[in-house]
Amino acid sequence: MIAAVGEGWCFALDAVSSVGVIASLLAMKVTPRALDEAGRQHLLEELHHGWRYIVGFTPIRTALLLVAIVSAAGTPHGADAGDCGRGAARRAEHVGI
Repeated sequence: MIAAVGEGWCFALDAVSSVGVIASLLAMKVTPRALDEAGRQHLLEELHHGWRYIVGFTPIRTALLLVAIVSAAGTPHGADAGDCGRGAARRAEHVGI
């Protein structure tokens, strides 16, 4: 599509497609709720409660494990190898910089 109409028109189409979503979000009527001060816990207690929930609820645990595996497998490991600068320098020499 970019080759046919150009980048500007693609960005314009993307902006127009977002208008409906933004309009629907603005049209939502949400009533604010008061915070329950008695129910608030210390940050570490809340983190511990969340961790127990994740470990104890198999669908959430499985989904988070899957996301962690896909993220680890999808990371470009060459960037972590420490030779990023040498590769960029070789590319710069190749183009005559």
